[in-house]
Amino acid sequence: TLGWGADQALEGSTSAASRQMARRRVVSDEDEEEYDEEWDDEESYEGEYDEEWDDEGIYDDEWGASIFGDLTEAKLNVLKRQGRADEYLALCQQTGRHLRYALMLCDLERTPEAIAYAEQYLACAENACTLAEHLRELGHIAEAVSVGERGLKLAGSKVHLGEWLGPIEEAQGRTEQALQAWLAAFPEHPTLATYEVVKRLAGAAWPTLQPQVMQMLKKSHDDMTLAQVLLLEQEWDAAIKVAERRNVWYQVIETVADAVILHRPKWVARISIKQAERLMVEAKSKNYPIAANWLKKAKQAYTQMGQLREWQAYLQQVKEQYKRRPALQRQLQRL
Repeated sequence: TLGWGADQALEGSTSAASRQMARRRVVSDEDEEEYDEEWDDEESYEGEYDEEWDDEGIYDDEWGASIFGDLTEAKLNVLKRQGRADEYLALCQQTGRHLRYALMLCDLERTPEAIAYAEQYLACAENACTLAEHLRELGHIAEAVSVGERGLKLAGSKVHLGEWLGPIEEAQGRTEQALQAWLAAFPEHPTLATYEVVKRLAGAAWPTLQPQVMQMLKKSHDDMTLAQVLLLEQEWDAAIKVAERRNVWYQVIETVADAVILHRPKWVARISIKQAERLMVEAKSKNYPIAANWLKKAKQAYTQMGQLREWQAYLQQVKEQYKRRPALQRQLQRL
C-alpha cells in the first residue's frame, strides 16, 4: 500500500472521480439546467486534493480509462514526493511507465542502469529526447548524446530531438552526427535556417545530398520555406513558380517579388499590379495602404526596366478610375 496519508488521498480522489462519472450517467437532456445549478462548483472537488495530487488531470472531461490512467500517475507522484523510490519503480514496471522508470533511475544516480533499461524499453523518439535532456541536466553529456543518437532510430516525431541534439553534436566536433540529427528534424520542421545548417555541415557532400533535402522540403508543402530556399540558391524562376501556385499565401508572393525585382522585373511588375488591383477593386480603406505598397513594387520594377513613362501612364489611369475614393487617392499621391 501507499501508506495512510497517500491511501487517504487516493480514496478521496477516487471518490471524487466516481462522483464525477456518476453525475454524467444520471443527467439527461431534460434536466441539464437543474444539473448545472446543483454542480456548478466543479472546483470544489479539485481544491480538496490539489495539494496532494499536483493537478494530474483526474477531473478530465474524458471519463473512463483516462481517469483511471491518471490515478496511476497520481500514485506515482505521491510515491516520488514521499521518497519511496522502490515502490515507485515497482509501480512503473507494473504499469509500463518505462520513461518514468528510467528518469527515476537517473535521479537515483543509477545512470548506467537507466541507459540499459532505456535501450531495452523506450520505443519512441520523444521519450528518448526527454531522457536525453534529463541526463544532460544532470551533467551526463556523453550519456545524453548516446541516448539521443539511439532515439533518432526510433519511431515517432524526431523534430525536437534532432533540433536539440544537432547543436550538441556539432559543439563536440561530431559533424557527421550533427548532420544526421538535423536531417532527422528537417522533414517535420523545414526552415531556411535548418537548410543552411545542413548545407554547411554537408561540406563537399552537399551536391549529392541537396536533391534529397529538396525532396524532403517539397513533400512538406511549406511554400514559404521552399521559396526562401530557392531564392537562396538563386533559382529565380523556380521560386516564381512557387509564388504562382493556387491559394499560395500572399506573403510568399511578396517575399519572392522583393527578391527577384532585379532579376525578373517584368514578372514583379505584373504580379504587383495584379495584387494591387485585387485590393483596390473593393471599397475598403483598410486595404489601400497594402495596395499602395504593391504599386510601389510595380514602380520599382518599371524603373528597373527603364519604363517610367509606361508606369506614369498606368498610375494616371488608376487615379482616374478611382477618383471618387479620397482615401485611396491619398495613397496614390505618395507614389
